[in-house]
Amino acid sequence: MNFIEAEEYYNILSGFSIYKEEFDTYKKNSYGYFGYVCQDVTSDISENKEDYTNICLDVLNYKMYMKNQETLDSKRVLCMFLNYLLNNYLHRIKHNKYNASTFYSKIRKNYKSSNMDFNICHQEIKDIHNFVIYTVETLFNLHYNLYKYRISILAENLSHCPYAHNFASIYNNFKNVCAAHYSTSFCQKIIKIKDEYNEYIKSEDKCANVEKDLKNPEKIESSNILQVSGPYGSSLDEHHMLGNTSNPMGNNISVPFAILLVTPFLLFILYKFTPLGPILRPHLHKYLGISGNNNEKNYKLHSNNFTDDETETHNSGYHITYNSLAQ
Repeated sequence: MNFIEAEEYYNILSGFSIYKEEFDTYKKNSYGYFGYVCQDVTSDISENKEDYTNICLDVLNYKMYMKNQETLDSKRVLCMFLNYLLNNYLHRIKHNKYNASTFYSKIRKNYKSSNMDFNICHQEIKDIHNFVIYTVETLFNLHYNLYKYRISILAENLSHCPYAHNFASIYNNFKNVCAAHYSTSFCQKIIKIKDEYNEYIKSEDKCANVEKDLKNPEKIESSNILQVSGPYGSSLDEHHMLGNTSNPMGNNISVPFAILLVTPFLLFILYKFTPLGPILRPHLHKYLGISGNNNEKNYKLHSNNFTDDETETHNSGYHITYNSLAQ
C-alpha cells in the first residue's frame, strides 16, 4: 500500500471507532470450528504460535460480525478496518514472518465451511507499509479517544477524563513533528481533529488539568529542517516525516562527523612528525584499509537506495515510535 491509498484510510478513520467499540463487545468464539481452523493455520508455526492463533480467531470472529451488517456499501469500510487490524496485529509480533495478505490467504485456505464468504474483503486485504501503519494508527488513536470522550461525557463519574488527557498527550507528541511537516496530509488531518477536540472540550468542567485549547504547530521554515533521506521522502510532498524531534538530529550527527574529520589529520601529524610514526604505521594502515572498505560499502548502499522498489518495506530512513492501538 502506498501513500495515495493511505489517504483513503485517513478519510474514513472516524468510522473505525464505532467498529472497534462494537467488535470489542461482540461475543467471540474461540472454540469449535474456529478453533480447529486456527489450529490448522498455525500448525507449521513454532515461534509466537499463540499470537498467530489469536489473530486468526479475531479475523474469523470479525468476519462473522460483518455478516450482521446490513449493506455491502458499509462492508467495504468494515473490510478496510479488518485490514488495518490484521496489519497492526501482525506488526506487533516480534520477528513476524507473515504479511497481511499471506496470512489472510492462509486462513481462507483452511476455512472449508460455506457459511462465510471470503470473497468479501478479498480486495481490501493489502499489505500496509510499516510507516503508513504508524501514521494511520496515530490518527486512529486520536479519533478513538475523542469518540470515547464524547460518548462518556454524560456519565456522572469522571470516566471520560482519561480520554481527553490521552488525546492531548498524543497530539502534543506530534506537534513538533508537524511544525516541520505542516503541509503533509498526515499533519493536516491531525490539526483538523485537534479543532474538533477543542470544540468539544471547551465546556468541560469536571476533568482536572485537562487541556482545553490545543494550539496549532508553529511552522518551521523548510530551510531550517534537517532532512533525512528515505525511499518514501518524495511521497510526503518532498517532506521527510520524522517520528521524534525532541532530540535534534544535528547534535547526533555533528560529533561523530567531527571525529571522522579530525582523526586522519591527527594520525598523520603523529605519524609524520613524531617518533611514534613506526609504532602508528600498522595501525594507520589498518585504519585506512577499514575506511576504504566502508566507503565501498557506503557507495553500494547508496546506489541500492535508488534502485529499490518503492513498495518494499524499508525503515532505514525513519526513526519512529509506534503508538499502541487504543484499548
